[in-house]
Amino acid sequence: MTIVLRYVDRLGFVKEISIGVVHALDTSSLTLKFVIDTIFFNKNLSMAQVRGRVVMAVAKNHDDVEEFFEQLVMVVTVVCGSCKRKYIIREMQKERMTADIGIGETETGRGLNQEISLVQARDTR
Repeated sequence: MTIVLRYVDRLGFVKEISIGVVHALDTSSLTLKFVIDTIFFNKNLSMAQVRGRVVMAVAKNHDDVEEFFEQLVMVVTVVCGSCKRKYIIREMQKERMTADIGIGETETGRGLNQEISLVQARDTR
C-alpha cells in the first residue's frame, strides 16, 4: 500500500508527496487503519490535521471503487432520509459499542468513539 498526501502549499499550488510504501497483510479496514496510523505516527503527522481526502478522482478510474461509492451514496441517502432509520442505527451502534467496551474490545477516552453524522459522498478539493 502506498500513502500519498495531497495538499495545497502557501502559494496555492497543489503538491503530492509519498509518505510511505508498506506491505499490508490484508485489506480489511482495521488493518489498513493500523498501517495508516503507524505511518502517520512514524512521520510525526496527525490525523487531526487531515482536512479532506481525494476519493472520487480515483473512483472514476476504477470500476470496483466507483461501484462501492455509488452503493455508499445510496445507503447514506436511504439512512439519512428517515429519522426512524437513523434512530434504529444509532441504537444498534450504541448497543454494539457498549458491549465492545464491556469486553475490552474498544478503548474509551477523550475524542474516541464519538458519534458522527453520515454525509453525502462528494468530490473533494
